[in-house]
Amino acid sequence: MLKKTEIISLCKEVAKDYEGWDFVAGIFKNKKINHTVKMVHPLWSFSPGSALAQPIAAVCNKKVDKIYKEIIGFSGTWTHNTRFERGVDDYIRRFRIYDIIEDDAEGRIRQLMDRGIEVIESTYDFSSEEALLKSIPVNIEKDPGLINCIIQGEFGNFDFIEQYCTEKIETIYPKRLDDAKKIADYYGVKL
Repeated sequence: MLKKTEIISLCKEVAKDYEGWDFVAGIFKNKKINHTVKMVHPLWSFSPGSALAQPIAAVCNKKVDKIYKEIIGFSGTWTHNTRFERGVDDYIRRFRIYDIIEDDAEGRIRQLMDRGIEVIESTYDFSSEEALLKSIPVNIEKDPGLINCIIQGEFGNFDFIEQYCTEKIETIYPKRLDDAKKIADYYGVKL
C-alpha cells in the first residue's frame, strides 16, 4: 500500500537532480533569486493507498509577501500561481499514484517538475524584481486581487487601488474590501 512518506521521500530525491531546487514543506522551491522564490507545488492530496497531484507553478516575491503580511496579518503562500497542463498525449494536469513502481511515480514527478519549471520560466520575467512584478498577469479576483493592489501600489498606480476599493473595478467574487481598504491606507490612497 502506498504511503505518504514514500511520495515525500521521492520528491526530495527528485529535487536533488534540479539545480537550486529543494522539496520543503510539500513544495518544490528554488531560492536562488534574492527577491523571489520559484515554486512548483504538487498540491498533493493523500487518501488511503493513493496520492493525487493537481500541480501549480508559482512565484512568491518577498517584498510583496512582506507587505501583505504587514497589512493583512499573515503571509500569503505565493504572489502568483498558475495551474499547468500538457496536451492530450502527455497529460499531467492531475494524476493519481497508487504504486511507486507500477505508476512510474518518479517519472511523473520529474514530468511535473520539468513542466512546472517550463511554465515559470515562460510566464515570468526574472531579469529584475521590477520586471518580475510587471510580468505577473493581472488577476482581480479573491486574494490575487489584494496582491495585485499591492503590486500596483509598488508601481505608484494608486488609481487602480482606488478603483478596486470603490467598486469601479467589478469582480465576479465578493471582494475583501476591509483588507483592500487597509492596502489603500498603507499607500495613502484617499477613498
